[in-house]
Amino acid sequence: MRNSAITSFLVLLFLTLSFSSFAQMTDEQKAYLEAQEKLKKEEIPDSVKHWRRGITPAINFSQVNLSNWSGGGQNSVSFTALISAFAYYHKNNWSWYNNLDMGYGLSRIGDNTANWIKNEDKFIYVEKLSYKLHKHIRASWLNDFRTQFAEGRKYYKSPTTDADTSDYVSNFLAPAYLTSALGLEYDPSEHFYLFLSPVTAKFTCVNDPILSAQGAYGVKPYNTFRAEFGALLNAKLKFNIAENIVFSSAITMFGNYETLDRIDIFSDNSILFKVNKYVTASFTANMIYDDDIKLTRSDGTVGPGLQYKHVLYVGITTVIGDRP
Repeated sequence: MRNSAITSFLVLLFLTLSFSSFAQMTDEQKAYLEAQEKLKKEEIPDSVKHWRRGITPAINFSQVNLSNWSGGGQNSVSFTALISAFAYYHKNNWSWYNNLDMGYGLSRIGDNTANWIKNEDKFIYVEKLSYKLHKHIRASWLNDFRTQFAEGRKYYKSPTTDADTSDYVSNFLAPAYLTSALGLEYDPSEHFYLFLSPVTAKFTCVNDPILSAQGAYGVKPYNTFRAEFGALLNAKLKFNIAENIVFSSAITMFGNYETLDRIDIFSDNSILFKVNKYVTASFTANMIYDDDIKLTRSDGTVGPGLQYKHVLYVGITTVIGDRP
């Protein structure tokens, strides 16, 4: 009986010590968790808390290699490098958005002696400073700069010799466009955006002596600069067609107050297919109508016309940092 009592006492003592140890461990864990929560609640530096940043590089490549192919054709190879980066700052009612889109691509049709021809070339920087006036309304100052990296040529068959020939039509800063607009933007949801500006300045630069002498892109002959003042409308639409298919469309319209019967129109449309985390496919269609750009039409006449380009991309892409 005595042994039984001693055993019971030892068991009770063991349980008491174990419970005390467990309670102590729980308090230590609780203190640790409280310390972690306190660190989380500490004020994050302003330079970090209010910023979102991200960059999306992409590489697209295609190749066709024919050998004894009865159907005919030519070997071809092409590649395109694209980079899209953004930085967004938001604090209280103020926001500052910056976006940079760059792209350059080359293609070659024929054997290894064939020339490489540019198939993509863009440099687009957009900046917008906004102040919230209402839940979905902001006063904004928008700046849009566009140019290209390298020389551009128009390729065609010579009407006299039927030989392949080309004309020099563009280069870096020839042309370059800077649009600065002050107005109101309306964004009721993440799918739609509208910006209206009655105070817009558009500047066209042709920093090339050959193109400047021709009076290209609406700049007077032998001048390198042209300024216009008018109104601007910019609208964007974006939504998911399916789980991995995203459609986006943007249109920009600018009217010079001196020639409101001739509106400049820029339209960018795309469908993005997300195959997986790294592989994507996209179809883009771009349209431009600018009354100041004189084109040589298929019938030989010269004048303004609708410019159209569409591209189908399949390649590797990723997102570094935040998603836009």
